[in-house]
Amino acid sequence: MDASSSPDRSQVFAWKDFLSQHGHLLLKALVIVVAGTTVLYPTLHGWWFGDDDLYLTNPILSEPDRLWKAWFHPGSFIEYYPIMQTVEWLQWKLWGLKSAFGYHLTNLVLHLTSALLLWRLFSKLGLKLAWLGGLIFAIHPMMIETVATACELKNTLSLPPFLLAMGFYLDFENDRKPRDYALALLLFLVAMLCKITMFFFPFVILLYAWWKQGRITWFDVKASLPFFAISLILAIITFRAGVVFAESIQYQSPGPIHLGGVFNRIALAGLTLAFYFGHAFLPLHPLPSYPLWKLEPVSLWLFTPWLGIALVLICCWKKRHSWGRPVLFALGFFVLGLAPFLGFEETSYMCLTWVTDHFAYIPLIGLIGLVVAGLEHLGHKLPRKFLPAGTAVAIAALGLLGLQTYSYAKLFEDQEKLWTYSLRYNPNLWFIHYQLGHAFARKKEFEKAIEEFKESVRLNPDFSNAQLYLGMYLCSAGRISEGANAFAEAVRVSPNELGGHLYLAHARLQTGRISEAIDQFNAVLRLQPDSIDARYSLSYALEQEGRIPEAIAQIKAALDLQPRDPELLARRIDLENAQRQQAKPPARAPAPPK
Repeated sequence: MDASSSPDRSQVFAWKDFLSQHGHLLLKALVIVVAGTTVLYPTLHGWWFGDDDLYLTNPILSEPDRLWKAWFHPGSFIEYYPIMQTVEWLQWKLWGLKSAFGYHLTNLVLHLTSALLLWRLFSKLGLKLAWLGGLIFAIHPMMIETVATACELKNTLSLPPFLLAMGFYLDFENDRKPRDYALALLLFLVAMLCKITMFFFPFVILLYAWWKQGRITWFDVKASLPFFAISLILAIITFRAGVVFAESIQYQSPGPIHLGGVFNRIALAGLTLAFYFGHAFLPLHPLPSYPLWKLEPVSLWLFTPWLGIALVLICCWKKRHSWGRPVLFALGFFVLGLAPFLGFEETSYMCLTWVTDHFAYIPLIGLIGLVVAGLEHLGHKLPRKFLPAGTAVAIAALGLLGLQTYSYAKLFEDQEKLWTYSLRYNPNLWFIHYQLGHAFARKKEFEKAIEEFKESVRLNPDFSNAQLYLGMYLCSAGRISEGANAFAEAVRVSPNELGGHLYLAHARLQTGRISEAIDQFNAVLRLQPDSIDARYSLSYALEQEGRIPEAIAQIKAALDLQPRDPELLARRIDLENAQRQQAKPPARAPAPPK
């Protein structure tokens, strides 16, 4: 009996030994996971948000060769992110599109994984309060938009390999093992295939070398070259893919962009850095879309953030032999991560806002590291009798941060609440009214939806999507003439979009304006000759005008595309019968009575 029970005892002792050595680490990891899950849990019940329509809910995922295109056909999608697209495709196979829950759950799990890996990375950088950095990352309000937006999988999926790559590179810096270097390079490639903005990694490792050594050696430069090569190659592929995709769908910005000239862009870069820095430390009133700052006319006050930035850089440079270098390393990470989003190049999101929280998801790591290092330094400087009070203040600050995150995350459960809240702080943004219109429509409050789409159109008459939805709900309410006017505006704004022409054609049919309907169906066919629906509907319009041979020609063209369709075959028979009736000579009129 003793012999048989000894293995069990040894296992118990092994577990006790493991827990005594690592129990505090497991407890800290549990705190990060539980805290992050608690404050972000409401996002799991949210709906599609942001660019989810572009990335997920459009038919692109159902293409039979989607995975092949994702890897080997750059330009088949707006970005060349093959690993991210592969995971999205797998999620689509698992969860479908009736609910966004599974997609948000994936984002949450990846986010918490990054929080734990960030703790590991900060430990490698020598921070004794590294765990606190992981906790702050897990519960910060600026993380919500990424976790709550299914298409921001590119953020949550790219960060774990990025953090692992950084960790292996630090090991390589210490031990010079080729294995660590190879793993860092491989994981960096994985991160880049998830999101191109990870390109700043090689700049970070050079900055790290300067922080540790006070200079960048030729060895550091040589070590960074393969990383730069991967960045450059994938950046070129991704840029080209975006151009090809935009040309293929004839993409145009949904709203006007008032970026201005070079001085406006320099001013915007400073304002953007100041916003993200301030919002990281005081995240009051987080929003899905922040109000646009006016950049024209150019005035001196627009450049005031650059004065603060210059003063910080000068102070850090003067103290570069003590605390200045680590501060510059942290700030450098923050700025390099934000570099693509500072406003030097015009991009489509600028018609809505200059800044958005998910852009800061990864750059914020630099500021979190700075806070952790600062608290660590303060803990050494404070007299021992003040440490309990300082700890209490830190716990209270974390509690307030978590409450702010939870209260904002709750809004993502209900789109109506989210966009109504957004209107309080950004009432003149047409996009918010558009989203609120959709929220009302999902609740079948169609009159409210119509009013919101009208307001969106009033604020931005050139937003064709709002015109289309306004027309659809007006027609559903029986207001066909008003709906037709909205469709006509959508056609005016976006003459190359099929939807406007098709809806306008049907509206004209309903109001008896047959010749105008025929013109619109023909416009659809010019844009998409293989549209069977357009040819089928056009045949009815032509029949009403007595142009039966032309109607038959349309059905025959549709049958060439889909030869065995029973509805098309029946329609051809009906039209041929009508043609025979039309061809019969009229009956002789009876002789008048004498």
